[in-house]
Amino acid sequence: MFHATGTLYQAAAVLLEGRPHEALPLLTRGVDSYRATGAGLALPYYLSILGDAYLQAGRSDDARDALDEGLAIAERSDELCQKAELYRLKGELALRNGSQPGKAEEHFRQAIATARVQRSKAWELRATTSLARLLQQTDRRDDARQMLSDTYRQFTEGFDTPDLTHAKALLDELDALGR
Repeated sequence: MFHATGTLYQAAAVLLEGRPHEALPLLTRGVDSYRATGAGLALPYYLSILGDAYLQAGRSDDARDALDEGLAIAERSDELCQKAELYRLKGELALRNGSQPGKAEEHFRQAIATARVQRSKAWELRATTSLARLLQQTDRRDDARQMLSDTYRQFTEGFDTPDLTHAKALLDELDALGR
């Protein structure tokens, strides 16, 4: 199990470096090895990383399968840990597949609601940023700015982290468009 977990974290690091095609073989091998141990507690987490890698690599069907499986496991086990991120990624997938923005918005709002139940400000920020980006693209900039601003203001530190940096850049962009 430790070897499988190590492979998964190595793959996640490669993905964070922006190399999804290199991360995918490691991720699939790691998920398969993890499953072979019989462990299942963190499987929704690993499937969200796998789904994200597939999404970044443009493999929509594989991304959907991984994300759907992760959500199904999370629902069965009532494991909230990764559920908000799984919904957010499903929203990103809906946007990439050219689905109607309404479906993506539904997933983003579900991610936000789940994050709030968890009291996870980090997941809430990430999902709110995705939703605000969608609202901006659908000419609802004021709603986007208000929603993202409300979430962003809850943070008191960590402003150099990627999620807060992206949220601030989007807020600045929304402010500039509102002038």
